[in-house]
Amino acid sequence: MTRTAFVFPGQGSERAGMCTELLARRPELAETYFRAADDLLGIPLARLCRDGSDRDLEDPVVAQPALFLTSLVALEVLRGEGLEPYAVAGHSLGEYTALVAAGVLEWTDALWLVRLRSELVATVGDRVGCATAAVIGLSRRDLVRLCAETRAATDRVVEVAGDNEPRQRWSAGRPRRCPTSPRQPARPGRGCVRCGPAAPSTPACCTRRRRSSPRP
Repeated sequence: MTRTAFVFPGQGSERAGMCTELLARRPELAETYFRAADDLLGIPLARLCRDGSDRDLEDPVVAQPALFLTSLVALEVLRGEGLEPYAVAGHSLGEYTALVAAGVLEWTDALWLVRLRSELVATVGDRVGCATAAVIGLSRRDLVRLCAETRAATDRVVEVAGDNEPRQRWSAGRPRRCPTSPRQPARPGRGCVRCGPAAPSTPACCTRRRRSSPRP
């Protein structure tokens, strides 16, 4: 017996125009979700998701509600095709969409929580002086070694902050220049495909951040 599960993505999955194709299939959902959210939050999410750039989505207060709404639209499109999940789950921000899909939260209540979450997490780096970087293509062993080398060179906290999948991780720490910044290329043989600073709202946690901030 085949059963279907929906897993909703977290921040980092957003891109300019991400909801265009979905809304082309179900244009009435723009009114149901995006325009209603524009009125609730006072942010032109409908316009930004349709015509905005990736730079517009660098602001976590925009990116997180936009991705949440896009996931809701995707859910409605799938349900309109007759697909109903047996189970739902979410990665980080995607947990809120999963709660709506499961009937635990009304989507407007979840939207306010997502807005509050984005505002809280966005301020953590400024309060504790912690920088984060996304790392794609390095093994955990290589990233741990690279963090240790940077920690030894700077005498500041730098460590692996999260494991999203076998080849995608986060580093975090005190230095404003994390060991995976684009200006510090990977050494030959390390296999780093892509790495760069994460958005200020990225919920990766270093030791200093864990001690200083509540989980949103």
